[in-house]
Amino acid sequence: MKVALGKFAQEGIEAQTGGDLESGTEVAVQRYAERLGSDEAPVSLPGFLDRAPADEVVRTLDLQLGPEVRAALELEADRQLVPLGDLVSHAVLSYLAELDSISAISCG
Repeated sequence: MKVALGKFAQEGIEAQTGGDLESGTEVAVQRYAERLGSDEAPVSLPGFLDRAPADEVVRTLDLQLGPEVRAALELEADRQLVPLGDLVSHAVLSYLAELDSISAISCG
């Protein structure tokens, strides 16, 4: 699956993974997909956000996701009436927020 990441998402994943952008993005997307069917469902993509301007896209990745993960993401994108790429970008930002929250709890 090809996905485009903006500068903020790319830098956040690289900071969390020591520079392994593809692997970190795959983990973020898999985590989002896992949460879709759980009691800890992720926050939906905010309706007020527009798509990122083309000049903001920093990298396009070719993610290696299992068929179950891809199917879950496609169903969720359809449910939220958003493009799959937007949902994947949201999954990355949600993952970064989750990591930040965990870090704040363990530091505080």
